[in-house]
Amino acid sequence: MNSEQLKVKSEKLKEHGYMRIRFVLYLLLFTIHFSLFTVCVSSASETSNIEVKLKDFIRKFYSEREDIYIKLNHIPDSLKDKSRVKHINFAKIPDSNGDGMCLVEVDEKNGRTKNVYVSFKVTNKKKMFILKQSAKKGDILRSYDVFVKEVYMNGNGADYPLRMEDVAGKALKRDIPAGTVIASHVLEDSFVVQRGDTVNIVAENKKLLVQAKGRTLERGKMGDTIRVKNLTSNKEVVGRVAGSSTVKIDL
Repeated sequence: MNSEQLKVKSEKLKEHGYMRIRFVLYLLLFTIHFSLFTVCVSSASETSNIEVKLKDFIRKFYSEREDIYIKLNHIPDSLKDKSRVKHINFAKIPDSNGDGMCLVEVDEKNGRTKNVYVSFKVTNKKKMFILKQSAKKGDILRSYDVFVKEVYMNGNGADYPLRMEDVAGKALKRDIPAGTVIASHVLEDSFVVQRGDTVNIVAENKKLLVQAKGRTLERGKMGDTIRVKNLTSNKEVVGRVAGSSTVKIDL
């Protein structure tokens, strides 16, 4: 074998050696990367499990409603080992703003019990009714006068109507510009009859029905008891508003 052949063989051996080294390094890096990935997945899984457990506990306080969003603040490392979680309770029951704190009992390796605190925030999914066009005081709202937008908000939303039925048919207490979120305090039951309206006075029982024309002496909502003047006898009677043109008197 001449020198030229020896040189070629030497180059091939070197190249082969470099390939083996690169392969070993690649295998080592892959092993390290896979190990780190496994640790991360495991840690995330443990954290996820305790988050689910805490959120399930909190949700039961709200009768397991699905219209709430729970945000847990920092979860301590001691809770990442789910096998050590012994009991969950409230250290602070959620207030009207949805702020609360869980008390988690954790078994330590020395056999003792440790208390760990996790604060949280609860927001409620709420339907907001928004006025499409400006409306005046006394206007009666209809379903087509508003549109609905769902939002998450703090507290229980008691200042806002819950359903469309709580908006439609109600009268406004003041002027409202377009785009305003309708609050309960600006609504009132609409008056079915106004003072001075001409109505039918209906007096009845199981055996008798008497009708007469009357004039209302005060305004009233459905079911209200108001004073009415009988136009035939000119006497004042008291009856219950049963419609836009009817006042009933029980015999």
